[in-house]
Amino acid sequence: MTGQRELVEQVVREVEKKLKESASLNRPEALILGTPGPEIKNYLETQYLLHYFGDSIKEAVEGSRYDVIFLMELPDLLLVQTALGFPYSPQAKCVLSALLRGKKVFVWREGIEYHRYRDTAFKNLYLQYQEYEDKLVKYGVTVVESISEIAADDLSHKLQPEGESLDLTGLHLIRESDLMKAPARGAASILVRREAIFTPLARDYIANHNLYVRRAAKR
Repeated sequence: MTGQRELVEQVVREVEKKLKESASLNRPEALILGTPGPEIKNYLETQYLLHYFGDSIKEAVEGSRYDVIFLMELPDLLLVQTALGFPYSPQAKCVLSALLRGKKVFVWREGIEYHRYRDTAFKNLYLQYQEYEDKLVKYGVTVVESISEIAADDLSHKLQPEGESLDLTGLHLIRESDLMKAPARGAASILVRREAIFTPLARDYIANHNLYVRRAAKR
């Protein structure tokens, strides 16, 4: 009887292993530059097979292998090289390779290095770095500051829906009540200013209603 029980348990373990492997194979692959926080990492692990830049430099350099790239940190050097289209570093080569192939690239706003010097940098120098950041956005890079924004993009299958877009660029703080205007106008996407902030309820509304969020380039 004991032998039969052990056999059953072994079969169950094998089935669970196969199910996990099957689920992993069906998930898209993501390349991570930097270290995501626990909450972000937990979410990404439910959606993607995660690979970290540096684990295998030769594989990571070819950005076309991955479905999406997450830049949890964006050093000034990488910002400038990518904005100017110069693949001088392995990181820049990877990001540019992904963008040339139409792959999605996310940048975590808190990880953008030059933002830390907002209060100390000479104005013209800071504006120059802002222009570089604007270039990345124009190239297709998405700057995010919350998991909800990534989730909303995932739910919309990373494709911008056709049809009307609700223009909310006149608002700095986006509330749930602002977003509720979108369905009434038949809009499946919203356009917000680059520095717009979403309230927690607004982020939940975006995720629950599959709204596509576009950030306008700063003028």
